[in-house]
Amino acid sequence: MAERKPLVNIDGQVQELPTGDSVILPTVTFTDVDGYVITQTSGIVVVLVNASANPLTIFTPGAANNTAIITVKKIDSSANVVSVSASDKIDNRGVWDLTKLYESVIFISDGSTWNRIAEVQKPFELTATQVLIDFERTPINEKTFVIGDTSLLTTSKLIINVVSLDDTEENSGVPLNLHWKCNAGSFNLTASAVFPNQNLQGTFKINYLVG
Repeated sequence: MAERKPLVNIDGQVQELPTGDSVILPTVTFTDVDGYVITQTSGIVVVLVNASANPLTIFTPGAANNTAIITVKKIDSSANVVSVSASDKIDNRGVWDLTKLYESVIFISDGSTWNRIAEVQKPFELTATQVLIDFERTPINEKTFVIGDTSLLTTSKLIINVVSLDDTEENSGVPLNLHWKCNAGSFNLTASAVFPNQNLQGTFKINYLVG
């Protein structure tokens, strides 16, 4: 009976592996040590870094004669930074910082420097909040509100929608223009009727998402 070669699925096509080929399993290392040095020069290398206690720096090996595919991943949710330091640089950067849970960088050598082939960042997170804004009973075309939120930074991103809570003739079918600016700990929201001859009054519910 003829010897059967192992099969592998490559891009949807089942192919035979040539005799003598083998599957390369990754070398996985967990570390919470500052100054950890990656020493592997071949194979698939995965370094999982727990920086929950303090910021950590991970040092890459030299790029010369190194055929390894290296992944460094931050596995804690703290604000401590995992810095990947490369004397031979990664994409011409001496330090690559991982700042959020599950962020990672993957790189390979071209013989003299490191080349980033992938970077995984934590998905953009959104937190929903509801507040009320009140134009009171005097019709007005435009009003600015200051809405406090301690999670906000000047660089925060907002997604906002608004719902009228007053089923009045004045508000019926009146679309709003919304403009906002983020501050540290608050944002300014200017709400106005679309057309100059329209006015607003009563209470509106604002739903906003912070990223």
